[in-house]
Amino acid sequence: MPHEIAVLGAGVIGLAAGIRLLEQVQDIKVTIYADLTGNETTSRGSGGLWQPYSLGDTPGHLVLRWGGDTLKHFLSIFNSPAGATAGTQLISGYQLWQEYEADPIWKDLPPSFRHLTPRELATFPGSTWKHGWKWTTVITDMQMYMHYLMQRFVQAGGELRHQTIGKLAELADYDLLVNCGGLRAGKLFGDDKVIPVRCLVSCISGLFLKSAVLGQTSLTVLVLGLQFVSTPIALHTMQVDTQVHLHM
Repeated sequence: MPHEIAVLGAGVIGLAAGIRLLEQVQDIKVTIYADLTGNETTSRGSGGLWQPYSLGDTPGHLVLRWGGDTLKHFLSIFNSPAGATAGTQLISGYQLWQEYEADPIWKDLPPSFRHLTPRELATFPGSTWKHGWKWTTVITDMQMYMHYLMQRFVQAGGELRHQTIGKLAELADYDLLVNCGGLRAGKLFGDDKVIPVRCLVSCISGLFLKSAVLGQTSLTVLVLGLQFVSTPIALHTMQVDTQVHLHM
């Protein structure tokens, strides 16, 4: 009789956990419980750009391990037949600085990494850029990637149940519970330290550029065939509004 595993949450982490369990462990049954899926999840709002940042006190060896594994994962998807449907693309990344900045610890992970020349720095808006990096990275359209993960989960034999779990006792019959519930997990597990932190993202369709430009105070991503995303680094805590606001 197969072991039964319940996964809480159908965002990127929940779907990836379900897929990995089904593909790596034999004789199991995996069921994901979620009341929100696809574009309704907070995963949909992710920019999908690979560059380790906001690392806090994370040890360097873990940054390299996790960052390297993530990059390998998306590069393998990009180089596979599923690359187009999963929404993964190769782009050039640029990081601009107003003074010299030491190379990041992850500089040897991407396929290429180098310093920008003074002539290249002069091509960017503003005249205060004194130093910069250029590297090859990947960016993923999260709407396409979420759809790709859901298809892969179902094809591997997983089951999705649209259901809100109010108490852990509702899942007491499972052999294992994997918590990927995000913000909902804070309430479910009684952890008041789990709070929402939202970053504003502006999207404009129809631009056909292919690069990611990161400054010290702002993030601008220009992606071929996808979207223009301009994200000032302004984190808003305790904000749970997920509605799209149209601005002309």
